[in-house]
Amino acid sequence: YTYYGSDTDWTGFDDGSPDIPLPLQKAINSNKLILVGPNFSEVQVKDITASLLNASTTLIQRNNDIPVNASLELSGATTYDVPGLDQQLSIIFAANWSNSWQTRGGVQQVSAGITPIDGVDTLQPDVDYDFLSTENRILVNGLVGFGLNFGEHKVRWTNLYIRDTLKEARIQAGTNEINVGSDEVNISNTAWFERQLIDTQLVGEFDFGDIQVDARATYAQSQRESPYERTISYRFDESVGDFVNDLRTNGQFARIAFSNLVDDVYAGGADISYSVPVEMELTLSAGGAYLKNDRRATRRDFRYTPLDILPLEVAQERPDFLLSDFNVYTFDIVLTDISGTAGAARYEADLEVLAGYAQVEVEPMGGIRIQAGVRYEDGDQTVTPIDLFGTGGADITPSAISEDYFLPAPTLTWNFADNMQLRLHASKTIARPQFRELAPQQYSGPDTDRTFFGNQFLTDSELFNAEARYEYYFGRDQRFSLAGFYKDIEKPIEAVAFQQGGTFFTTFANAPSATLKGVEAELQKHLP
Repeated sequence: YTYYGSDTDWTGFDDGSPDIPLPLQKAINSNKLILVGPNFSEVQVKDITASLLNASTTLIQRNNDIPVNASLELSGATTYDVPGLDQQLSIIFAANWSNSWQTRGGVQQVSAGITPIDGVDTLQPDVDYDFLSTENRILVNGLVGFGLNFGEHKVRWTNLYIRDTLKEARIQAGTNEINVGSDEVNISNTAWFERQLIDTQLVGEFDFGDIQVDARATYAQSQRESPYERTISYRFDESVGDFVNDLRTNGQFARIAFSNLVDDVYAGGADISYSVPVEMELTLSAGGAYLKNDRRATRRDFRYTPLDILPLEVAQERPDFLLSDFNVYTFDIVLTDISGTAGAARYEADLEVLAGYAQVEVEPMGGIRIQAGVRYEDGDQTVTPIDLFGTGGADITPSAISEDYFLPAPTLTWNFADNMQLRLHASKTIARPQFRELAPQQYSGPDTDRTFFGNQFLTDSELFNAEARYEYYFGRDQRFSLAGFYKDIEKPIEAVAFQQGGTFFTTFANAPSATLKGVEAELQKHLP
């Protein structure tokens, strides 16, 4: 299945036509609920509705001649010796474009609970869909790096660009006993996801004999934009003998969503290590790091709504005719903003971490090496939902996590033979919730068709980790290792699924605790 989209989709960049049209953009910028009422007149909402792209984003077509997968790569590197100076300049670059297609078919089933059949409790599918999905993925990557070596010192500047675009057309057909009943439904989905990362990083490695200094600074911006994310559902009407969509009955609707996310990261750090000139091997290290992560995310969801009952012959029309400008103005079809019912339409998030560490690495006697350190971390994380429409409620409750930690990590390595060693390690670490896990903004999981949203009341998870590992190197490129590991997690973040009003939701919650333990063995043997 495919849909047109725009002329330049094959490059990974659209031609600009899927951009939010100006009438809708102005209405979104007003931060008002877009529907016929006190904020917008019927004529204004009709003009906004008619301004949207139609056939190129709604009409799914069967294509029996999907293009071949294609890719193009280009890379190179060179090094210059700076005349008259003990300096060497290196340049490296790489570029890649790929265009690939994947079609998947399968069955999606959901059960609302146990059904007794002939006295036996049976799990029956209450939602039972066959589906076919075709995804066109276009990757565009580029890297340019510069390196300067002078004496024992090195400076590197690396610039990275990644653009990952996914264009999907999907049709589901089957029954939904929970929301629709026994009538068959046919649901078409089209989506265009643009994901992009720009990163620049400067790193310096300086060698002053017994003292080593490393410094780094980076800036990265990632974006995710999804214009014209459409879902259109038709329901089979036995009295008519055809699929119909009156845009108002269960199983008969047309929805569209626009979402945009921008994430900025500023980070820097420095490390210094000192090899103490004593008889035993002794190295002292310390360092600090700073991270600032800002995010702005907006999602606006709309449903096409007729102000009066549509004639049957209109409800039988295919999607692009059904949502045509003619029908918008003739049969009074208007966009209705449902963003306020889907959590916060916009949120802003921030994470600021200031960290420092100290470490000692010592070999007090032959075959015994101890590495021990402690990291201090002070983190402030906030997620602030923006109440665009003045609805209030729990959805706009902000998140605020402010914690500091001392995180020790000792490691003991014992080389009790030339080719054998035993390593014991313990550490404390933390896991912070992701912004998406905190933000009360709904989003859809395409593989499960389940609606996800965040939980503003999550907290950090604290982990204790322990490992013991035996390693035996019995020949070149040959080894055997046996390890046991254990983790104790306080307040792990887990996914929680539930049903409400016929819709299946997934959110996140802190469980009280969790443990993970296991063993692993590895054998690598060379056979000449």
